[in-house]
Amino acid sequence: MKKDIDKILELHFRERPNFSRLDSMERVLWQKIEESRAKRLWIEHLLEPLSWPRFQITTLGLSLAIGFSV
Repeated sequence: MKKDIDKILELHFRERPNFSRLDSMERVLWQKIEESRAKRLWIEHLLEPLSWPRFQITTLGLSLAIGFSV
């Protein structure tokens, strides 16, 4: 088993990895994030503050209060 793994690793690492394709990865990622932000609907922009943790906790507390009172 160990010999098989050693052979696989030797085949894999025979050449130096090509990291050049990673050079532009961060730039491309930020571009895609900005594109996805631009594509969001206007209603999503209005509802975004409700996803903040303090509003989630407030919503949960209010829901529990209403639930217990009913």
